[in-house]
Amino acid sequence: MGRLSPAPKGAQNFLAGNGGASPGAAHVEGMSRTALFQQDPAMLAWLVDEVESDEAAAVLWHFGGPGGRQPGQFVALLLRAMSHADPSNRSRLALGFPGLSRGFELATTEPFGLDLLAGAAEGGA
Repeated sequence: MGRLSPAPKGAQNFLAGNGGASPGAAHVEGMSRTALFQQDPAMLAWLVDEVESDEAAAVLWHFGGPGGRQPGQFVALLLRAMSHADPSNRSRLALGFPGLSRGFELATTEPFGLDLLAGAAEGGA
């Protein structure tokens, strides 16, 4: 997807500490997500820096997450295409739609992906 700035201190522990948990897991190494984000809001901003609030809300809607809002038909079809795309075609979609692609990536690969997107959808990032 797009190039990210260097991770803030602690981000590698955050990303590595999921223990195989799926997106939306409640805790990392015994710390609630609320406490984690309050402790280091720079981490939240770093993870969602490419995702606009409307893109985050669209991705949340696609995955049935809280705070999701139904996008227009074109964006809904893009998200559906991302769901069915192989890595090569997903990379191609990312060239034209980097924020939407990053949001999709967060939702499908990061331990608190849906939570991070919810913060971005609310304008928290």
